[in-house]
Amino acid sequence: MIATVLALAATVILLAIALPFAMVLWPWNAAPDPADGLEFDAVQQMRAEPLPTQTQAMRDGYPMVLRRLDGPDGGPLVVMIHGSAWNGMQLEGLGARMS
Repeated sequence: MIATVLALAATVILLAIALPFAMVLWPWNAAPDPADGLEFDAVQQMRAEPLPTQTQAMRDGYPMVLRRLDGPDGGPLVVMIHGSAWNGMQLEGLGARMS
């Protein structure tokens, strides 16, 4: 039993040390070309018109702007939250297609 635990601990330690070196020495993902940049034209063309919004007061009184799209009865609830990288309009087309 002790030998099994020690072997497992040694394996975990060895992997924790070897894995970062392997990821640096043999990258399986090529870095994207910075000259390509980011293109959002296709995303902006996806939405025909803005979806209706509603405002909901949060617990602290902050007014949160929401878009609600009703899906099929019995379908799963999906909550999409955008980050600080963009304004969330990329989720409008996706939400409309999913509902």
